[in-house]
Amino acid sequence: MANGYYDFMPGNTVSPFVGFGIGFANVEADIDFAGSEDDNVLAYQLAAGVAFPVNPNMNVDVQYRLFGTEDPDFDDVEAEYTTHNLMVGLRYSF
Repeated sequence: MANGYYDFMPGNTVSPFVGFGIGFANVEADIDFAGSEDDNVLAYQLAAGVAFPVNPNMNVDVQYRLFGTEDPDFDDVEAEYTTHNLMVGLRYSF
């Protein structure tokens, strides 16, 4: 995945941000009646959150991330893959 983020108010007490990513994912499925299959598909993610500065180079952030892919192509089975994630992170800027 290649990701990019935009901070709306960097350096403030609370800094909201958004992000977008695009890349590839390998989606695997273990299907009882059809066996195991996998497919490489285009993947994307969207993020939004807030960052709180700890010091001039470090932030703690809380974000929501939506991750999804193109529909994988499995024999005789329609599938889609999407996740919703709540994350807490530590960012270091240099």
